[in-house]
Amino acid sequence: MKTPSFRTALLTAVFGLAAIGTIAEASARQKPEHFRGPHAERMHGGPMHFRGDFQKERLLERFDANKDGKITKDELQAALRAEYGKYNTGKDDKLTLAQYEKLWSDRMMERRVRAFQRYDINGDGKISLEEFQRPMARMASRMSKSDDGIIDLDKMGRRGPFMKERLGAIDTDKDGKITRAEIDAARKGQFEKYDTNKDGALSADEFEALWLERTQQPRVRSFQWLDRNGDAVVSFEEYSLPTTALFERLDRNNDGVIEKNELQRSGRDSRQNRRGDRDDGPRQERPSRNNR
Repeated sequence: MKTPSFRTALLTAVFGLAAIGTIAEASARQKPEHFRGPHAERMHGGPMHFRGDFQKERLLERFDANKDGKITKDELQAALRAEYGKYNTGKDDKLTLAQYEKLWSDRMMERRVRAFQRYDINGDGKISLEEFQRPMARMASRMSKSDDGIIDLDKMGRRGPFMKERLGAIDTDKDGKITRAEIDAARKGQFEKYDTNKDGALSADEFEALWLERTQQPRVRSFQWLDRNGDAVVSFEEYSLPTTALFERLDRNNDGVIEKNELQRSGRDSRQNRRGDRDDGPRQERPSRNNR
């Protein structure tokens, strides 16, 4: 429970955040010069959304227009230009924040659907209040250090300040403790806010409204990350820069074409690089406590 993934899970349970929101926000804080760094393939803030071997397969699906198992630079630029033009409705090479948010939302649709399905336990195409409360109830049970299910924020150790910041609103009586009743009340209030037709369930459209509100900050940070000159619009050059830089990095023989074997080789190299200096020689034994 001490890992960042635990915090992400907690935020997801409490606020209905899709995990992509937290990831995108963290990645969006990276500087543009990281486009060409050794971790360029892990960027999420830009149009690539490119991570790991699975996403490298998706890269072919997205940009290999003639399905010949290769991506040429012309194919890449044409696809990016078409995507940019679809949302830059003014055709003025100035993608506004509102236009980018629509692009970002459409690109994340599959993840949003998966988030909805994780709540929809019985698969009936809607989320009941019980289903909506269930993740947080389970998380609270894990967090509680007592049989009464109460979370004592003052006993969370190093996580205490983080928990108080994120869960303070739930602690309505401000006693430093969160009860199951407070958790249920907070979740019920959120559920009722988005249950606009008051039928006692969240439809896919109602859940989308919740998801879009909770991922607004990552979308804005992602936009700002691409806006290199800070003029509050994203040009096509800025939009395509991360993807073009990554293409050039993956094009090992500089022939303007990425083939499947180059993507596979890149994956092997990345795994080897992560091992760092571990293969440079025998590991030094750590001195025992008695010898310190």
